[in-house]
Amino acid sequence: NATFTLNPSYILREQWKFFANLSSAFKAPSLYQLYDASVGEINLMPEKSITGEMGLQYFSKSKKWDSRVVFFAREVRDGINYSFVDYKYFNNNSQKDKGLELEFNYRTKKWRFGQNYSYVTGEVNTTKYVYDPGSFSYVADGDTTYNNLFRRPKHSLNLNAGFQATERLFLSLSARFLGKRFEPRFMESPIELDPYQTMDLYAEYRFYKKNIFFVDLKNIFNAEYFDVAGFNTRSRNFMVGIRMGF
Repeated sequence: NATFTLNPSYILREQWKFFANLSSAFKAPSLYQLYDASVGEINLMPEKSITGEMGLQYFSKSKKWDSRVVFFAREVRDGINYSFVDYKYFNNNSQKDKGLELEFNYRTKKWRFGQNYSYVTGEVNTTKYVYDPGSFSYVADGDTTYNNLFRRPKHSLNLNAGFQATERLFLSLSARFLGKRFEPRFMESPIELDPYQTMDLYAEYRFYKKNIFFVDLKNIFNAEYFDVAGFNTRSRNFMVGIRMGF
């Protein structure tokens, strides 16, 4: 297998940047996936993918703010997956993912603002199985397509605001918003995880050149959420420390 990468860009008037990326990749099946006596499949093909990006970035003349928009798409052929029908590894037909990302940053001597929004979706095309009463087993019946980007929300948003209150004191407030996600389950239908929002607060005080005292408060409103079903996440928590440079 061979891979390639191509990433041209063009800058216009030192303010506009047009860019694109095109690359390929592959992932070979493991020895376990190939040769295990019970679940291995010796005829597995390596996964092969093509990924493309296209975007536009703008820089203001004052250098105070910049923004960026990027569209991306990926196609995977022969994706390696595990079948709960015949309990063996197999190759999907194809998987197609795409999305959009928007960024904005603004900064002055005292203020800093940042925003990042992402939209991601994808689907896989694979073999469809139906139950055959005559043989008491599942048999292939064409193809099926479904969304399989588990644990990845379609919509996510990050916001950040920083304020240089004095030459020594800096404050920052961050917020994170995640949409609903789907969690895979063994031998059962996926479940839907609720969307959630968290907010963090950070402060630092430079008391001598490179020496900084900081306080980092996470999830200040004590939101209850799950990134992975069944595994708790941290409630309200904080960290206090000193960072020293020599």
